[in-house]
Amino acid sequence: MRNYIIAFKIELVKLFRHSNVLFLFLIVYLNLTPISLSYQIVDSTTISDDFFTNFSAHFAIYSLLIMAIFFVNSIGNDFSEGSFRKLIAMGLSKQSYLIGKILLIILFSLFILFLNVILYYILGILKFEYAFFDLTSSIPYAGIFNQTIALICAGLFGLFFITVFRNRIIGLVFFPFWVSIEFYFKLMEQIKDLYFAKFIPGNALFNLYANPAFEFDSFIIIALIGSFFFIASWSGLKHREETGSRIQ
Repeated sequence: MRNYIIAFKIELVKLFRHSNVLFLFLIVYLNLTPISLSYQIVDSTTISDDFFTNFSAHFAIYSLLIMAIFFVNSIGNDFSEGSFRKLIAMGLSKQSYLIGKILLIILFSLFILFLNVILYYILGILKFEYAFFDLTSSIPYAGIFNQTIALICAGLFGLFFITVFRNRIIGLVFFPFWVSIEFYFKLMEQIKDLYFAKFIPGNALFNLYANPAFEFDSFIIIALIGSFFFIASWSGLKHREETGSRIQ
């Protein structure tokens, strides 16, 4: 447990390195796009659960994409800058390194969720003139749970890609390209029934994130996808050849 805490503290320190800070500023800048899209949400004079659902749907792709790309960039920097090798040489086990990243994924997913909730209140109050209490009462607990799980799994997606394929540049290009492919399947799913579409990672994450109600089938699909990402990430790290000793 002590090694896990040390690994997590190291991740918090690395979170503020130059490349990550620039990425965090980019997140703030990109917020302008979903905010502008949110103004297209159907206006109404009374608050309803539809506002939260529509808001979540507008922010789903953006939030999930940010989670995946951030960890591709962050972990990719560990490999390219040699900090991963140095940590292993100093005695940090690969298992502790992975757990540290998982804890950071959970923390960052809560951070993204917090930002989205703040924007939900800002838009609801300033744009649609809803009362604070009405906005609060319209947030479904199941919807918040779904979004948290979806964001964590998106972070695991980025972790999986970079630990298995080990190329940060390809990863940064891959996810926007992958989103365009999944968008095609999403359109096809609307036209005709594509049973397999709900098992594609991005589509499954979007469906869970944008769903205000808990659905056992959707949760199981995400749990299986997330478990695969975790196991594959551990396998990628475990078999990665690095110099230096290791303390388990």
